[in-house]
Amino acid sequence: MPSDKPRIRPLEPLQIEHEGQTLFRLMDPVHLAQDTPVVTVAALLLVTMMDGEHTVADMQAEFARRTKMTLDGEIVRGLIRQLDDMHLLEGDAFDAYVADLLSSPIREATHAGGAYEADAAALREQLDGYFRADDGPGPLASPTAGSPLRGVMSPHIDFHRGNVAYAHTWHAASKWPLADLYVILGTSHYGLKQHFGVSRRSYGTPLGPLETDAGFLASIERHGCGWAFQDEMAHLGEHSIEFQAVMLKYVCGDHPVTAVPILVGGFHSCVREGRSPGDEAKFQQFAGVFQEAVKESGKRVCLVAGVDLAHVGPNFQDPQPVTPEMAAEVEREDRAMLSAVERLDAEGFYASIQKDGDRRHVCGFGPIYATLKLLSMDGPVKGTLVRYGQAEAPNDSIVSFAGATFESVASPTYPL
Repeated sequence: MPSDKPRIRPLEPLQIEHEGQTLFRLMDPVHLAQDTPVVTVAALLLVTMMDGEHTVADMQAEFARRTKMTLDGEIVRGLIRQLDDMHLLEGDAFDAYVADLLSSPIREATHAGGAYEADAAALREQLDGYFRADDGPGPLASPTAGSPLRGVMSPHIDFHRGNVAYAHTWHAASKWPLADLYVILGTSHYGLKQHFGVSRRSYGTPLGPLETDAGFLASIERHGCGWAFQDEMAHLGEHSIEFQAVMLKYVCGDHPVTAVPILVGGFHSCVREGRSPGDEAKFQQFAGVFQEAVKESGKRVCLVAGVDLAHVGPNFQDPQPVTPEMAAEVEREDRAMLSAVERLDAEGFYASIQKDGDRRHVCGFGPIYATLKLLSMDGPVKGTLVRYGQAEAPNDSIVSFAGATFESVASPTYPL
């Protein structure tokens, strides 16, 4: 039974109009709810009072005070039961639901059937279409001989807006031999207990699971970073790694590869306090342990950063709608920032974020910085920008994104 003082999980009410009536769709940002209910203004008022402090009687009294209308207690209790059944309320039922999800060795493809096709054949056709599009790069390339790429920076915007950018990014990556192990560093949109959140579970996709590398995980834990496994729940509804898992299964086909899924926080406390994330003790510890795990694996490792760039406009709490002139300025600032990415200049990249307090809301900030630092620890690397793009977002806003590849370069030699 739901608590007598129900607490609603963090939701995002989306206002919609239907037959002249204002309604609200209750969106679950972490995509764990069984449904996205549409409620009236009156019901939304009740939902806002589900803060763990109000009883049904309290809600009835407050509702009457604000609306001058009497509401039967059974109506309130019925709404609470519905929300609990949909896993929108905190409490025992939600905890049991999450525990059941986490008990599986496979993290299910949360966004299949929504953000992309759930049927394997239909998904391949969908992705094929991105490559075959008029402004696409053409079919996947044939890999050349030599070593794999050291890294890939791929968008994590939804496929229907980032489609061609995904295709160009992974077409460029497909020219290189496949790695044995892909370490995916994705943006955590909803917060982490730690800066890094490693998942032990394989990511499911309609094209088959992307198997997690158990040996690499064991190395991370053995060398003292067990704390990095505290955020398994954060992976459940997160799309930034899921979309990369789909692309990797598409690109790698039947080639046996493994992966390590890692969510990365935003380091925004460092921005506020004027510190570099790389100076933090846990960042340094994780980077050192990561390097040891790579060496112990004996595998060819490629890092994949699942990231987007600027989020600008009223949809992201900015006061002004985005004009064409503003979009052009965002692109100029993005490209200046990306020049640091191409140079593997992690601190230069961070400086572009820190100088204005992350005014452009770069949601890939954490994974990009971490990827640049980790790549630069093991020999010279150069980056190549493959594709830059912007897409419309609600309320006259925009999101920008880019794809890049990172390859090893020969160390310079000097005369004796």
